Amino acid sequence: MSVALALTWPLLPESEDRPGGSVDWAGAVLLSVGLVALMLALGLGGTPGWEWTSARTLVTLVGGVLVTALWVLVELRTAEPMIDVRMFARRNVVVVSVVTLAFSFCMLGLQVAHSVFLGTSPAETGYGFGYGPVAIGLGLLPNLLAMALGALAAPAVAARVTDRLTLVTGSALMAVGYGFVLATHSSAPLFLLGTALAGLGNGFLQHSTRTLAVESVPHDRTSVGSGINELIINVGGSLGAAAVLTVFAGHTPAGHTLPDLGAYTTSWVLCAVISIAGGAASLLYRTPSKDLR
Repeated sequence: MSVALALTWPLLPESEDRPGGSVDWAGAVLLSVGLVALMLALGLGGTPGWEWTSARTLVTLVGGVLVTALWVLVELRTAEPMIDVRMFARRNVVVVSVVTLAFSFCMLGLQVAHSVFLGTSPAETGYGFGYGPVAIGLGLLPNLLAMALGALAAPAVAARVTDRLTLVTGSALMAVGYGFVLATHSSAPLFLLGTALAGLGNGFLQHSTRTLAVESVPHDRTSVGSGINELIINVGGSLGAAAVLTVFAGHTPAGHTLPDLGAYTTSWVLCAVISIAGGAASLLYRTPSKDLR
């Protein structure tokens, strides 16, 4: 980050437009507290001391929901809100947000899980490939390279088949990729191919949703559209990590450090279903009129 700052500071011109404004401290605090409470309850739910029926879990979860609801009310009454929740009255903002939530849920939810799977010894658990640290890093490359390729190709694909079909295609590739991994997880080459397919779809969606989040709002609110999208990415990733952690906790026998294979198969099915849901939501996207761009 320091290198990027040093390179861009002298090259990017200073804007002459100074719109002013103030920091929405109340909105920032309420949103932070609400999201932390929700993520804490969802992430630790089902673990010792945080059983789903325990007072600690229920109070934290309900408290997070109430604080987040209070945040929405505060933002609606604030002249300069941190996040303009009124933007969610727009169809395309909702559609892009749902797709963003879906792909970030799967991408970040399975990120650590796949690394653990690659490094798990099949002799010990009956699954995995027993890779060392270097091999695990190389095993993640097909997914990352395909993700980069998808992001680079997304503009050209959208120009040929429309933005809506690009969102649908990306979601479908993710669903197929996770389904392929589910069916072929005993073969390393096929497993890596499946993660690459999911990565390609993820790359499509990462680029497309960031672009469409800006195009879905009036031209003078582009920063709002971008801010909403980045917030949804973080929320989706946190939800995905919490959900996968909960699944893994439920499939880890007492006295063991590693879960059974069911933790992975359940997570792959979950992410395939969520990807399909994101693809279904994509069908509701409508190309915005030029006066909104």
